[in-house]
This record gives sequence, structure tokens and C-alpha cells, in this order.
Amino acid sequence: MSITFNLWFIDGGFPSGDSQRASLQDVDWVLHVKDQVLDAAQADARVAEFREKGLLRFDTVPLVKE
Repeated sequence: MSITFNLWFIDGGFPSGDSQRASLQDVDWVLHVKDQVLDAAQADARVAEFREKGLLRFDTVPLVKE
């Protein structure tokens, strides 16, 4: 499984010369539950529980060593 975030620039085009453009992507939670299918309400409820506990990060995905 792979989760990929894409950020597309629509307004402004490419900067000219050596100028840089800043971007911001704000994602507060990504939820993956192994071997279960959750509907949107169930996923929202799980994330609400984490927020209520003050959890900013809760990683249960094991590292895969190649």
C-alpha cells in the first residue's frame, strides 16, 4: 500500500528567474486500519478519539526492511 500526497500549482504558473515559490500543505491526520473497511463516519470517529486524547501522531505501520 502506498499513500501519496500531491500538491498542484494552479494559480501563478512557474516563478521567473531564480525566484522561489512557497507552498503549504496541511494534513492533520491520515488513518489506515489494517484488514478493515471503515466508512467516512467511522474514520472520522476514530480520528476524533485521537484528537480528544491530544495525539498528534500514532504510527502502527511496521517498518519494512529491504
